[in-house]
Amino acid sequence: MLTNEEQIAQIKAALGIGDGIPDATINVWLSDVKDYMLNAGVPNSVINAQTTIGTLTRGVADSWNYGAGNTGFSTLFKERVAQLALGNTGVNI
Repeated sequence: MLTNEEQIAQIKAALGIGDGIPDATINVWLSDVKDYMLNAGVPNSVINAQTTIGTLTRGVADSWNYGAGNTGFSTLFKERVAQLALGNTGVNI
């Protein structure tokens, strides 16, 4: 399980934004992405797993857009959230 701070550090590294962007700024988008995933049925244990960092990064990147009204979650992000929500239930979509 990753802490929120560890997730922020890995997301910043993956996006190549380093220390120039405050953690609090990334946390705004990360919190929203986690809430979206939780409401879609992804368990907290999965949201905070190391294997989910790519999905969190994609969600943060999708959310962070300076052009007002031009944001939206990508197909990749939505598909990964659906997969993570379904888990290994034996249900095929």
